[in-house]
Amino acid sequence: AAHQRTNDLVAAATKVPGVRVAFTAPRFHEAVLLLDRAVGPVLKQLSERGIVGGYDLSAAYPELGQALLVCATETRTPRDIETYARALAEVMQSAVAA
Repeated sequence: AAHQRTNDLVAAATKVPGVRVAFTAPRFHEAVLLLDRAVGPVLKQLSERGIVGGYDLSAAYPELGQALLVCATETRTPRDIETYARALAEVMQSAVAA
C-alpha cells in the first residue's frame, strides 16, 4: 500500500545524517522531512541524478525550517526507495550545511 511505501521511504531517508522526520503523528501518503541544510540545492542535485526528490516547503512554511515533502506510491519498489536514500545520502554529504 502507498502509506507503507511512504513509511519505508521515511525510514530509509531518516537514516541519512542531517535528515529527520518532522511529525510523529500517523501519516498517509505524504511525510515531511527536515534537513539540516537548504532544501533547494539538495533537490537540484537529486534532479541532476534523475530523481524527483520531493517538494520544498521552506518558502510556504518557513516556521518548519528546511522542510521537504516526500511521498512514495505503491508503484515504488524497495529498490526505488533504496536508490533515493542512497542518492540523498550522497547529496547531503556534498551539500553545505545550514
